[in-house]
Amino acid sequence: LHEAAAGGNVEIVKLLLDRGANVNVQMPEYRYVQRTESGYVRRAGYGYGSTPLHLALLSGHTEIGKLLLEWGARVN
Repeated sequence: LHEAAAGGNVEIVKLLLDRGANVNVQMPEYRYVQRTESGYVRRAGYGYGSTPLHLALLSGHTEIGKLLLEWGARVN
């Protein structure tokens, strides 16, 4: 649901919601390290409790944001 919301895929968001996806599911925080071609290690974090609503709106997909709100997405 997160990927579909962030990517603007309305049909997949609708399908997942129709099939019982949790509209308020939060991404877990996780971290990873990556070695670049130059040998440096880059640290990154991702998730931080983001919901599909957060990702849809941060990506500019207001239609999906409205849909998620209709399905009971919490705003806080």
